[in-house]
Amino acid sequence: MWIQSKIGYEMLVDGEPKQVTESYLHDAVSFADAEQQCFEHLKSRITEMEVNALNKLKIGRSDVLFHAHQEGDSFWKVKTKYQTETFTGKAKTVYETFIVPAIDDRQASERVRDSFRDSLTTREIVNVDVTTILAVYMPHSQIWEGDWANRMDDLLAQGKKSSTSNQTSLFETPRDESVGNADDVVLTSKKKGKRTADWSEPVGA
Repeated sequence: MWIQSKIGYEMLVDGEPKQVTESYLHDAVSFADAEQQCFEHLKSRITEMEVNALNKLKIGRSDVLFHAHQEGDSFWKVKTKYQTETFTGKAKTVYETFIVPAIDDRQASERVRDSFRDSLTTREIVNVDVTTILAVYMPHSQIWEGDWANRMDDLLAQGKKSSTSNQTSLFETPRDESVGNADDVVLTSKKKGKRTADWSEPVGA
């Protein structure tokens, strides 16, 4: 399932500490898995963070479209619709949402159209919105893991890293085992690598 995370950390801006928020999309088997991905795969930039929220998105696994990172791109949410029939022959409108990286809304729409160009179903794009997602992590996918690494390098080059200078692993401090693998938990603050996530039910795409 796809889970969107929201993390917060402190970075230096003009020599002064500033709280910043970032959002990521994870292909994960549980909320705990997505949280683990945050700590494991952001530690090259961020040594202390809060995982503030984890939300399951109502999108299919193949609805996140891959395109390699381009300078200045963002992740866009493109909502489509098409007509189908019920078993009684009644027309039914089906909505499907895609997540795709693109420079602008026009390119996002074009990339989604390209993805179903060979489909027998006629689709219509009804809405295109930019998201706050900065990168997508899909385990065991070479292209997605490579794209994640490229985007992390780009963020680091922009100076987007935690204000602590010692870039050591977050996992030097034992994690609270009481979290377990629960899929619906509210966390309380824990340091180091403070976690205050509100693990939520699926949200509409």
